[in-house]
Amino acid sequence: QSNRDNMFTMLLKQIIFQFQLLLYTGILTSNIIPSEEFSAILQLFLIKLIRKNIGVSVFNVSAQERVYRDILCVMNECCNKNLSLNEIARRCAMSSSNLKKIFAKHNHIGIMKYFLLLRLKQAMFLLSQNMSVADVSEALSFPNPNYFSVVFKRELGCTPTQYVSEMQDPTRHSITRDT
Repeated sequence: QSNRDNMFTMLLKQIIFQFQLLLYTGILTSNIIPSEEFSAILQLFLIKLIRKNIGVSVFNVSAQERVYRDILCVMNECCNKNLSLNEIARRCAMSSSNLKKIFAKHNHIGIMKYFLLLRLKQAMFLLSQNMSVADVSEALSFPNPNYFSVVFKRELGCTPTQYVSEMQDPTRHSITRDT
């Protein structure tokens, strides 16, 4: 029974941690319920579930998890800049090797790949707001629109123009992923 409770506790900790990361990185959005309200409802539900089933608190976040959250916040705040690993480390007040080590412990992709995908997620949002490819490229500090388009296609499988076309007419299916 105790082993099962420990597994349950670890699972809930992971759910809460991943959910909070979604909120911190801005990935979780909802048109129906504001993300803050949804967050509060979900957290209350999980707290009640935990206390009812195992009577323990799972909100003791380690210092390393707090540092990881701080790293995510720095990257989220700077996703409109073209930062190097050393610049991110400097903004997080740590060495680049320590930054990579902490990030790798909490994420399945490298920090620079994550940062690039975060920037591309922002690009997708800006494109959905009818910004031109050139303006999005400039807003996110890419060297030029052509390079932005190449990176966008390499990472997401379509050009920014194809992405916009697909958003405007989802029946066209212009987006194809090379395998």
